[in-house]
Amino acid sequence: MNTLIQAAQHIIDSAPENYLDRAAMLHNLESHLVHRAGHFHSEGLSDKVCSAQFAWEISTLSNTGLPMADEHKMKLLASRAVQAYNNHKHTGEIDSINEAVAMAVESIQRASKGTGLLPALYSNYGVMLVARYQRIGDMADLEAAIRAAQQAVDLTPNDHPDRPGWLNNLGNHLEKRYRRTGNVADLREAIQIARQVINSTPDGHPDRKGSLYQQTGNMVDLEEAIRATPQAIDSTLDNHPYRADWLNILGNNLECRYKGTGDIADLEAAIRAAQQAVDLTPDDHPDRPGRLSSLGNHLECRYERIGDMANLEAAIRVAQQAVNSTPNNHPSRAGILSNLGTKRFRQYKRTGDITILEEAIQTVREATDLTPDGHPDQVVHFSHLGNMLGSRYQRRGNIQAVDLTPDDHPDRPGWLSSLGNHLECRYERIGDMADLEAAIRAAQQAVNSTPNNHPDYPGWLSNLGTKLFCQYECTGNIANLEAAIRAAQQAVDLTPDDHPDRPGRLSSLGNHLEKRYRRTGNVADLREAIQIAQQAIDSTPDGHPDRVVHFNHLGNMLGRRYQQTDDMADLEAAIQAAQQAIDSTPENHPDRAARLTNFGSDMADLEAAIQAAQQAINLTPENHLDRPSHLTNLGSYLESRHERTGEMADLEAAIQVARQAVDLTPGNHPGPAAMNNLGNVLARRYEKTRDMSDLEAAIHAAQQAVDSTPHNHPDRAMHLTNLGSRLESRHERTGDIADLKKSGDSFLTAWKCETGIPFYRVQAAARCVDILALQEELGPAAELAVDAINLLPTISNRSLQRSDQQYVVSYFSGLAASACSVYLRLGLPEQALEILERGRTVILSQLIGDRSDISTLSEAYPEIAGRFQSLLEEINAPLSGQDDPLTMKHAQRRRDSVAAFELCVQNIRNIPGYERFLLGLTPAEMCACAMEGPIVVVNVTTIGSHAIVVSSSEIKSMELPKLSASDAWRWLNRQWNTDRKGLDSGNKGLQEYLDWLWQSAAGEARSPRIWWIGTGLASSMPFHAAGNHKPGLEKNLFKRVISSYTPSIKALAYSRERLRKSDVCGDSVLLATMTTTPGLPTLGGVEDEKKAILKVLPTRFTSDVHDHPSNSRIVQSLEHCSIAHFACHGLTNYTDPSKSGLVFQKQDDAGRLIQDTMTVQHVSELKLEHARLAYLSACSTAENGAARLRDEVIHIVSGFQIAGFAHVVGCQWPSEDAVCVEVAKAFYAALFGRDRKMEDRDIALGLHEAKASSTN
Repeated sequence: MNTLIQAAQHIIDSAPENYLDRAAMLHNLESHLVHRAGHFHSEGLSDKVCSAQFAWEISTLSNTGLPMADEHKMKLLASRAVQAYNNHKHTGEIDSINEAVAMAVESIQRASKGTGLLPALYSNYGVMLVARYQRIGDMADLEAAIRAAQQAVDLTPNDHPDRPGWLNNLGNHLEKRYRRTGNVADLREAIQIARQVINSTPDGHPDRKGSLYQQTGNMVDLEEAIRATPQAIDSTLDNHPYRADWLNILGNNLECRYKGTGDIADLEAAIRAAQQAVDLTPDDHPDRPGRLSSLGNHLECRYERIGDMANLEAAIRVAQQAVNSTPNNHPSRAGILSNLGTKRFRQYKRTGDITILEEAIQTVREATDLTPDGHPDQVVHFSHLGNMLGSRYQRRGNIQAVDLTPDDHPDRPGWLSSLGNHLECRYERIGDMADLEAAIRAAQQAVNSTPNNHPDYPGWLSNLGTKLFCQYECTGNIANLEAAIRAAQQAVDLTPDDHPDRPGRLSSLGNHLEKRYRRTGNVADLREAIQIAQQAIDSTPDGHPDRVVHFNHLGNMLGRRYQQTDDMADLEAAIQAAQQAIDSTPENHPDRAARLTNFGSDMADLEAAIQAAQQAINLTPENHLDRPSHLTNLGSYLESRHERTGEMADLEAAIQVARQAVDLTPGNHPGPAAMNNLGNVLARRYEKTRDMSDLEAAIHAAQQAVDSTPHNHPDRAMHLTNLGSRLESRHERTGDIADLKKSGDSFLTAWKCETGIPFYRVQAAARCVDILALQEELGPAAELAVDAINLLPTISNRSLQRSDQQYVVSYFSGLAASACSVYLRLGLPEQALEILERGRTVILSQLIGDRSDISTLSEAYPEIAGRFQSLLEEINAPLSGQDDPLTMKHAQRRRDSVAAFELCVQNIRNIPGYERFLLGLTPAEMCACAMEGPIVVVNVTTIGSHAIVVSSSEIKSMELPKLSASDAWRWLNRQWNTDRKGLDSGNKGLQEYLDWLWQSAAGEARSPRIWWIGTGLASSMPFHAAGNHKPGLEKNLFKRVISSYTPSIKALAYSRERLRKSDVCGDSVLLATMTTTPGLPTLGGVEDEKKAILKVLPTRFTSDVHDHPSNSRIVQSLEHCSIAHFACHGLTNYTDPSKSGLVFQKQDDAGRLIQDTMTVQHVSELKLEHARLAYLSACSTAENGAARLRDEVIHIVSGFQIAGFAHVVGCQWPSEDAVCVEVAKAFYAALFGRDRKMEDRDIALGLHEAKASSTN
């Protein structure tokens, strides 16, 4: 071909200027050049074919009058059109493309209808029109191009070798119209045409399916292309010129698949293929720069995935080689320079090295200088330059890129969106609101200039939503957040399910909803945000780099829901999600800081949380907007460690970082979290040092936190509560009544924050009730207490696990008792008792409600009763042991079931006769529980001390002025020596306590049979033992009254109902004994105790004896017994009373004996049909050890009561083994010594007699 060109050029040079066939010679030369370069890639005609000479040639041909003249004119016009087109491609000159189009039109007009060149002329004309469309964006050019391409196809026979090319051009034009208009019909037709083109390509050719993938995006086509390419490679020799081509194609296709699947193995294979392609390409080969660029792009992609700087540095070296191997005057040099510049810019963003940024700017500026004005790539280069100049706090480049683009140009929305992104980045770096506002305007213009059905429209919407969200973060204006959510939701709705950008858009929407929850407190937003975050994870392939981001977001949201619900399932899942995010993020990755912070906020291990927070700070630049939040987190963890260890250095460090966080928060940025945290740590130091300057500073910080928190923000209730606490502390220190008033106002305002988290609202209300009562504002205090107790079920609900319920309820311990005191001081004993029953024993009441008899409901309304039972079983199913806790699907089902359960209960209450289904007892029902003897409720709080006496006919109260809260605290804080040796040696303290209890309260008792309920500070008082027990004295309650205890009147009613309906026909006694227990002292009297019980056991009873049993064995036997006797050690857990229990034993995997505890929670989950009496001959089985959960009465005795035992005998204190044996022997002798069947009263009487004989 080169020889032909040289020969044609020589003939022309030798011909006279006016030679008749000179035009034909020129045409031959042009034909050879075009053929060598391929369609529209000619290397340029000879300099002799210039505009002036071209005009002379046309004139010469016109004057000949020969028949061939028109055909030669047509060919010369076509050749000149190609030259002008190529000139436009290299220079971007608009005049060149206009000239090309004009020449192409004239060549078509001069062509005879039957000529075989007409299809090519139409196709070329269409390509030139598209080039002008891409330059100026005129849709008329694109429409004309499609018509011309269609003409070319229609004029070409089906079997013509050029037909696939004309079809390919037509398909490309239709695809461009689809991108402009969003008309799916164009896309469908383009794909159909692409398939026709593919069908004419030989099977096995890698371009066959690769081209189809480019048209359709179908991963199946890409997979076939990837499989076909190695076949082509294997069929070529190592030195074959096509081998490098196939390797390059393979690398590009593998990168495409990696971007779709996230499989890093594809990326590694792409790099290997591209490297081989480069290695096979000579240094002076024209394709070497392009192949080097492909290799550099793959390496940059790997850097993006794993964050390893070595990959980015290698990508830069390869890009530099591509530049070095490209001639200065080569038309591709500008693009290759731009590619190098963008990689250097990425390196700057990672390292922060300003010299690298300068190099990047210089490189891209050179690319811009090499690009003529009007060239289509000029906009791209200006956009890149704008990125870099924006980082240097200038924005001229971005604006020029947009200004150069006509308003109706198809690329203008993209450049507008890009400009908005650059402005947003600069705002994030320096915090200038003008940048953010300009970014929003640019993003809005991008949306407004794009049709709703255009495929890019969802992306522009998503970008706009992100910027509006950023504006909300800065201003706190909720209108910005609402607009962001609308934009993000619309973006998601318009994005197909299988679109690769859908997970990212889902993630953005979820983040916006989570933020609205934090602002408004609407739990539905948080629930939806978590579901959307899970969808984003589920729709992202394993190994995909974005999957890490989605896990990070999910962890944040689950941690937020844990703060709302205190559900440990959320906390565990949040920790797992955060851990996965960190594990997938390289040590030196720029996003690692944020992920470490999220992990730290959710970790149970405090040391690891501190380490993670410190790492996050170390990885965050000094002026980064996220640095204050990282510092705030570290301060919180240091304070927590101080609380645990008492180390003042931690507290001092916490104050230091809290101050840094406040100082680094921009002045126009609301920083209530940082201020609130500073106030907390200063208040903590005041508690330690009593330095008033710390308290004053804490009040100031707390006030600033409140002032900077919007009124409808969920955190406002928390900040107000903290302010109230600080003011209350100052009142306690100075006695200033004004501070007490301000404190109460803060608590009351916190309660009124309806968007606040209920936990903090109820906490504030509980504090406010006490202050209002102290100020003698009893009416408002009573009203507030009722409202707060009504809100309790929204905090401690059935969706929480037992430990979580205890944690929540512990923060409101005393609220019900305070409310009761207020109502009693108002002279309203019935209302006082009702509110006390509703606000105490919240957990036990739920358990009792779950066991309610619905037999009558089932008979009358079987459908709703069945649904009630089914939902009840779902919400009580244990969460532990799930295969996939991370997805939270089981926990979410429980929440859904709880909502459905509450609706079902409400529907049942709408049925006549069931209006009080699962509600508390009415006063009349409570009086009915006192038919066998009065129920005495003793309530002691700082507001007042009273006894409520419930008889069969009335509910009345009496004040107990001698039973003051201050005295109660003094006695309750004493450590008692309760064994016999201690008493015999004259434990005067305990005797004085019991005597005080007699004189201040119990001495008023006159009934021979009383059921006691202690509440408030009286919850663990031993009323049955009140008085003086010295020999011969009668002033003690034991001599006068047979006493029993019940957690609540509702629990007493439940026990009696169970007893009435229990099946005790087959009397069976379970005896479980533990003479020895791993790790605990030997109980020497257990064997004697067992023998004594078996000796007095009536013949109608069968015995089921277990020595040293396991927990599981006991549970099996409990199913069948009516009486259960346990002679073993008892265990009290003072922090988690549901883990208290009876200690048995089992073998571990190695065959060693270990403790096996039957916990309160385990027992309370049982539903025993035959149970009547449980005797717990173990110490502390009725001890209410958790001070903050006294009103919940959670101990092993109450657990057995919930399980179905109407009578449970236990011990409030630690006791001697010998005493337990004596009392047990005497109890069963009294119980079975009567000549009649055992009755309900016999159990209490038998225990009373046993204690009497033991005391004697």
